[in-house]
Amino acid sequence: MLNHLLIRASAGTGKTFRLSNRFIHLLSKGVPPRAILATTFTRKAAGEIRDRILERLAAAILNEESFFELQTHAGIESHAQLENAFNAVIHNLHSLNIGTLDSFFANWATQLGFEFGLTPGWSIFSSPEYTDAVQNSINDVLRYGKNTDLTRLIMLLNKGISKRSVTLDLQKAVENLRSIHAQSSLESWNGLLYATSMTSEDLDDALQTLEQSSGHEPNATFKNAILKDIAAFRTKDFEWLIKNGLSSKIIGGQSTYSRKEIPASLVGL
Repeated sequence: MLNHLLIRASAGTGKTFRLSNRFIHLLSKGVPPRAILATTFTRKAAGEIRDRILERLAAAILNEESFFELQTHAGIESHAQLENAFNAVIHNLHSLNIGTLDSFFANWATQLGFEFGLTPGWSIFSSPEYTDAVQNSINDVLRYGKNTDLTRLIMLLNKGISKRSVTLDLQKAVENLRSIHAQSSLESWNGLLYATSMTSEDLDDALQTLEQSSGHEPNATFKNAILKDIAAFRTKDFEWLIKNGLSSKIIGGQSTYSRKEIPASLVGL
């Protein structure tokens, strides 16, 4: 009976040599080649493992010194075992499971596509294909999205600062959030958002900051609107805020207040 073996090794310590020893040892014990899995992170490393196995078996067939090496390191006990291992590899080159972790999981996903809910003919994007897909999606959003939604989205991404590189900003957002989205469940995005309540100290600090910022607002209409919002917050007149407040217009994604365009600097506040 073959026991499981765990080997911990850092870079440059001879992992390929040790893995090829283990592979050849399993072959010598009659384990079918297709029942042995050897995976690594890169195609280059996988190719090195495969080549090392073939080279060492072939060398041991041709000369005794290499045969004695396999006896010492791979547990080959006889020339008959060596020949059986060599023939097993040669006749099963097409079914050797030596590759990358990515290819291993992709193969399983292909074979179990129905169980995983994948559509027939699915494939993994290459880097250029992924870049094109992201760009096409962004183009569709910009072309067919509602102006109010787009304006609010861009303002939120740029924290209220107007920029001309809209596409680039969206590309960065996709890259930064893609892994989070992939690790999240569908319910996480479709569920209701429950905001945490602010402490009275935090609210007071925020209102003071807003009050200081209003002093730099040149437009009298917006300056007065900010001060009215601050007063309504302090008196907790939220009904008035919802119906008339400048902040409610900004939160609602509206671009005008009192028939005037809301400056981007105010949206950032």
